[in-house]
Amino acid sequence: MNSLAEAGDTTLILGGSGFLGVHLARLAAQVGRTWTAARTPPPPQCAVPCGHLTCDALAPGGVEQLIQTVRPARVALCTALSRAADCAAYPVLAGALNAELVGRVARACVGIGARFVHVSSDLVFGRLPAPIGGFGETDQPGPVNLYGTSKLAGEGQALAADPGCLVVRLPLLYGHSFGRALGASDALLAQVARGERPLLFGDEWRTPLEVSCAAQAIVEALHSELCGVLHVAGPERCNRYELGLQVLQAGGWSTDSARQALAVGRRADSGLDTTRPADVSLNCARAQRELRTPLVGLAQGLSRRPA
Repeated sequence: MNSLAEAGDTTLILGGSGFLGVHLARLAAQVGRTWTAARTPPPPQCAVPCGHLTCDALAPGGVEQLIQTVRPARVALCTALSRAADCAAYPVLAGALNAELVGRVARACVGIGARFVHVSSDLVFGRLPAPIGGFGETDQPGPVNLYGTSKLAGEGQALAADPGCLVVRLPLLYGHSFGRALGASDALLAQVARGERPLLFGDEWRTPLEVSCAAQAIVEALHSELCGVLHVAGPERCNRYELGLQVLQAGGWSTDSARQALAVGRRADSGLDTTRPADVSLNCARAQRELRTPLVGLAQGLSRRPA
């Protein structure tokens, strides 16, 4: 491990085995020396071209020791308990991973002078109606479930510990998951392949973004001096049912067959209207001004393949 401390200009990706983390690691490694860290390494099919360090984010002092040992120039935190149902079932774990861990990482980064970028979520919104054009960075958050509440708490921890850090709020992500059925598109395709007829809500609005595009924006942000909060999302507002239709059509389904393969419903009919927000569309004007990375629309995003 001592050799890691001599690496110098290094990027460390915490949560580098997840859906976003794998894409982030693949792209960051094209720019410079990169390490991923998580309890398990990225699966071989993800072809992540960098080293992996085993780290249990919940172990007392574990992530702090890792950062002290690696001494990276920049750190991206993707680790999270990201399913709303899991957060509701395990609230203590949600607080530990989505809030407390963020503060721990931020303080460790400050201690070694590392650049810190924390990945947050559009689901810090939802209690208040979305403004025309989507929520901007200065709009008042208001989550409706424990996942959003814990992510908002994590943002507060990050910015309090390191005012120079950047919190990147991401939307619903779709795209290639290397056969792992992760993300909004691959998970849907896996359900349909199993003969299921997924129920998608026509009254739940997002601004989805292709995962490698989100990863590229984060890599750019890691190498920038942007601070505060930044919204990075797709340019198109659509509901979950519309997204599902486009996913299937991009896979070669006709419009009629795609409609037959999916069920459309309302959140209230499933008793979810109080825990799943109606509209958390994001306004990305700041990102479009300050990042070179283009935020691609659905047609281009659904045709993308990993580099």
